[in-house]
Amino acid sequence: MKRLNCLIIDDEPVAREGIRDYCKEISFLNVVALCKNVLQANHYLESSEIDLIFLDINMHILSGLDWLKGLKKSPSIIMTTAYEEYALQSFGYNVLDYLVKPISYKRFLQAVNKVNSYYEHNDEKNILFLKNERQLKKIHIKDILFAKAMQNYIKVVTTN
Repeated sequence: MKRLNCLIIDDEPVAREGIRDYCKEISFLNVVALCKNVLQANHYLESSEIDLIFLDINMHILSGLDWLKGLKKSPSIIMTTAYEEYALQSFGYNVLDYLVKPISYKRFLQAVNKVNSYYEHNDEKNILFLKNERQLKKIHIKDILFAKAMQNYIKVVTTN
């Protein structure tokens, strides 16, 4: 099972810490950072592999939705907000779930299990099996550095 690297972005310290505490209870979640605004989060997106963001909407400097609009490629997003009225708009940005504060652990668990299923399903699609000396080798596409065709054979160089 893949551990998902998470960012928590919320301007309220109590909300950030509450989500972090929920994450600690789930083995496949790894909180990389707690950010009080989206500008702090940009640093982590540039320097770390982030799989999941818990994102508040109503924040100082720039709202979560405005920031999301500007992202070229975003990780999975779960909105965590006190405002029900932005749900439909959020799903237009491929948000995987929408949690309304106060967030119950049961509802949180449902949302993160959905994200985990999404990653497990996508990982299955990104695997090749190549024959090597009468054995099948499992290769993750993301690990391939380059491939070279040589008549009836192919040379594949991976990170391993």
